[in-house]
Amino acid sequence: ESTSTVPPTIPVESTTTNEVLPFQCSHHTVIDDPTRHILYNATRTCDDENLGWVRFIDGANNERSMIIPTEQPPYLEHCGAVVPGWLKNFTYPTTIGTTVQASVCFDFVITGSTERLCLYTNDIQITNCGHDFFVFNLPAAPRCNLRYCTI
Repeated sequence: ESTSTVPPTIPVESTTTNEVLPFQCSHHTVIDDPTRHILYNATRTCDDENLGWVRFIDGANNERSMIIPTEQPPYLEHCGAVVPGWLKNFTYPTTIGTTVQASVCFDFVITGSTERLCLYTNDIQITNCGHDFFVFNLPAAPRCNLRYCTI
């Protein structure tokens, strides 16, 4: 079990709008689950239910906000799942209050190959709620053994 931490890939500078933040910025489920971290490599579970709007935090690190990584996890069987989910070809929105669509990639290795392919995807929504904090509208993963990863 690794105890290393990887800094988040959240933009440092943000622009703001004069609008009130979207409803989901104050009405979401907070998930403090270290087994979702990109470096965690034990236990296996899956996101087989609709999670709705969630905010990921690292309770062991002053409740720092966590995000879904934009780079492929280094290995399969990390993030507390057989197949970790990550955001392929995605940049987090910098404008506070903005909600964007994104696609989560769940990698698999095809038998007889070493190449990891994005065989399953899930369309999600992500809202920038300011102060380096994002919320995610997460449907159930396409099948069991798939799970949203955090960093």
